[in-house]
Amino acid sequence: MPEPNLNLPVEYRTQGVSIGDVGLIASPGEFDFLFNINYPADDPINSEHPTDFQPLQPPLQARDISMSRAFEAGRFLASESVKRVQTGMSDG
Repeated sequence: MPEPNLNLPVEYRTQGVSIGDVGLIASPGEFDFLFNINYPADDPINSEHPTDFQPLQPPLQARDISMSRAFEAGRFLASESVKRVQTGMSDG
């Protein structure tokens, strides 16, 4: 379910999933957001958090986040559990 829960703060729904989000994987695969470790307790995104919550210190810096192009256009992921089925239908 790629859409955010409509009960979450509008600030979170506007921004979407971010580094530092803490939550649960709920059925059927939905990410159930709880709070973000990078934002202060009084940030609108953190409307629900543990009582003694403190944001990550020192704060994350851009250099702390690794970025790469592991999956460029034309590449795909596969595993033994994925099966290809030919249906005879066109890709259109």
